[in-house]
Amino acid sequence: MPTFDQIVTTWDNTTGTWDNPGVGSFTPNRGRTIRVKSDAHDLANGPLPRFGMDPQDVLDFSFDFTDWLESDTITSITWSVTAGVTTGSIAQTQSVASVFVSNGVINRVYEVHCQIVTTAGRTANRTLELQFQKK
Repeated sequence: MPTFDQIVTTWDNTTGTWDNPGVGSFTPNRGRTIRVKSDAHDLANGPLPRFGMDPQDVLDFSFDFTDWLESDTITSITWSVTAGVTTGSIAQTQSVASVFVSNGVINRVYEVHCQIVTTAGRTANRTLELQFQKK
């Protein structure tokens, strides 16, 4: 079983801000954003989304839960990654969760997990894979 490093952040409904805003103002890269669908086919039996990156890159990866949430909002997000890769700043809105990743080993595949909890008490877990390669 892999070991995971973890980052947790929580939405404060009173102030309308995240308790760990990470990089502050930030627009996720569309090519590295996974849109989470609202229907049951979202978790169809298929391979996890996989992205390639150079070990010297520092890149953001995001899950956009807008369709899945409908009128609900994210209240907390937990990121966890397979040991050996480095996570950096995190950034969120009430529907999108992003994390910066770097420093993997060439030819190794790492899992990046995102768990959200919503104001209605729903929980969603999504995973993507990163494969480090020299570019």
